[in-house]
Amino acid sequence: MDETDAHGSVVSAGQASQLLGYAPGARLLIINCDDFGMCPEINAAVIESVEEGIASSCSLMVPCPGAAQAMRMLGRRPHVLFGSTSLRCARCRASGGGR
Repeated sequence: MDETDAHGSVVSAGQASQLLGYAPGARLLIINCDDFGMCPEINAAVIESVEEGIASSCSLMVPCPGAAQAMRMLGRRPHVLFGSTSLRCARCRASGGGR
């Protein structure tokens, strides 16, 4: 399977492994924690998972109630890889989601 690198170039799976610092053809399992920013309990679990080596990254849900706490936690841990994927929170009416 082909992957795309940071410059938009297509690379093979073996090249992708090498770009991540592994041998060509290495089989990798990349675990990303979702829902970071949802609430304090999830925030704590995500940080613990990354710091214990269970997960390698997380996705920050900016519009959710625990996002400010999550961002403070990230500020104290610059080694934690994260991205933002949510424009609205399914549990929070203020962001257009909710029940």
